[in-house]
Amino acid sequence: METDSGLRITLPAGALDRAVAVELIGYADALAEPHAADGAVAGAVGIVMPDIEAPADVVCPLVAPLAPGASLVLARPNATGSAWADTGRTAVVDASGFSAAFQAPGPGLYGLLDPKGKDDPTWPPTASRSARRAAPRADGEWGLIPENDPDPGKTLLVLVHGDNSSRAKQDRWDFFLDWVEDNGDVDARYEIWRFRHDTSQVIGYDGDSGNAKELGDAIAARFGPDRPLLLLAHSRGGLVSRAYMCGYGDGREGDRVLGLVTLATPHHGSPGAVPDWGLETIRGKFRDTDLAEVFYDFTYDAVVNVADMGTMGLAWDNFDGPEHGIGYSAFSLESPLGEDHVLSVLDANLPDPSPEGPDETIYLPDRRTGTLAELNADARYDAKIIAYGGYDTDLGLTGASPFNWLNLSFSDHAGLEMAIHVMANMEARDMGGGGDALLYMANDGMVPLQSALLLEKAPAAEPIYDVIEDTDWVSFDHYKIDLKDLTPRMRVRKAVLCPDYDHLHMVEGKGGLLNDRQDFWISVENSLSELAAEGPGPADPVEPEVVEFSDSLPSFRSVSSGDNCFIRSVNPIHGDAK
Repeated sequence: METDSGLRITLPAGALDRAVAVELIGYADALAEPHAADGAVAGAVGIVMPDIEAPADVVCPLVAPLAPGASLVLARPNATGSAWADTGRTAVVDASGFSAAFQAPGPGLYGLLDPKGKDDPTWPPTASRSARRAAPRADGEWGLIPENDPDPGKTLLVLVHGDNSSRAKQDRWDFFLDWVEDNGDVDARYEIWRFRHDTSQVIGYDGDSGNAKELGDAIAARFGPDRPLLLLAHSRGGLVSRAYMCGYGDGREGDRVLGLVTLATPHHGSPGAVPDWGLETIRGKFRDTDLAEVFYDFTYDAVVNVADMGTMGLAWDNFDGPEHGIGYSAFSLESPLGEDHVLSVLDANLPDPSPEGPDETIYLPDRRTGTLAELNADARYDAKIIAYGGYDTDLGLTGASPFNWLNLSFSDHAGLEMAIHVMANMEARDMGGGGDALLYMANDGMVPLQSALLLEKAPAAEPIYDVIEDTDWVSFDHYKIDLKDLTPRMRVRKAVLCPDYDHLHMVEGKGGLLNDRQDFWISVENSLSELAAEGPGPADPVEPEVVEFSDSLPSFRSVSSGDNCFIRSVNPIHGDAK
């Protein structure tokens, strides 16, 4: 294949040209390198060859002409991505002097370095942030990835992504990183690293297994045992972070952590991660829709992948108590998971006392590496947490009519709008009132607000909201959500309410034509600064605080954004798959 820039790639026999994607890290980015003035970085290219590991012949354009026949050092990023590392191979400048040819042993990012700077103690040169961020990364490349210039004088900030987010650009941190890059004072304040990890693995609620141990090992290897750090986590990443703080090593890593800001983290898990519960809701309330296939499947693209231990570990921890938990029942529903289901005590994360044996209708979380309930019993570092939670302030709850408008388009945020209605209809037992209660109406599509804010158990099956308005709106009932005083149930240092923010807005902000998202990230950075000011050590008691964030934008059903990568390759509510 050949591009307009002059980049040429020749694959071995049998490989398909269409399987190759390239990123030319070219003139503008390479010129930003520290050693570009003396020609140390002559050019760079990133190559993706899905499922192909064979070598490829590459001709790469150069930043500036060099002597024909000159040899250049072929380099790859080092383990941390902070500098180029010599591969022992060379690239040769062609007769024109404007390109160089080399053989790439496989996919990845390659830099062409002029060896004349080898005697310089700073050689090989650092890989620029723009080059590193533009480079495609293989799925096997996990760990800490630098996002700006390392500097021990800065406050260390580690970003921990959510479930399946490693499939998305920059693990979904691209909006935050772009904002940092546009704000030099923030860039100068923090040394930022992304922790990229495989969320199909267990979280490791004991802190000594799974992703939590991987995070601890990566921090210890890169920063030693003592350097203080901040953690900023989206969704599941907040649970990985808390498990690391409470259980890794000697169980006191939270002392070195200045603070943790969680964005839409399911601190109590999510009812949506209990497939039988969700399927029962779909059977009872959304019978005429195709939601079962969209939400629950054995496929990687389903919202809840029941074959994925990392996702299934996010099941609701039943913190409302067994007397107000899941309403147990047996039911039938034609779905990819089978026709007969039992919504059982095991689905509620409780021991199964039945003599008939365990419920075999759905996959159960692995309890050998700790449980979410056990993690939540450890409150030592709660005063170091600022928790952000989003919810829809008004929603219609009757039948399938809210979804009819989706038949022409399907995006991440439209999918979350759909998920909000499903979760709002998930019933919990209300023994005192003699019926079932809707406790999860205030949610962001993935996480109920009481979970995002790590609230304490209510003394009774009492919603955290009032329904203050019930009017006929278009073709379905319309409910207005008014939150009660949450302060008596607070555990964390501060709760930040984000009205009309869905689960992905909590890692994107709201933007597009209406806003540049900066209001949201300014709020998050203020929270980070507040925590950093406290210094390392044990968490000091604080008076809990509830605040509300607002950027004066319309409700999220009026805002369309996203990369269509949160829910991929699924059937729209009506029409064929796309």
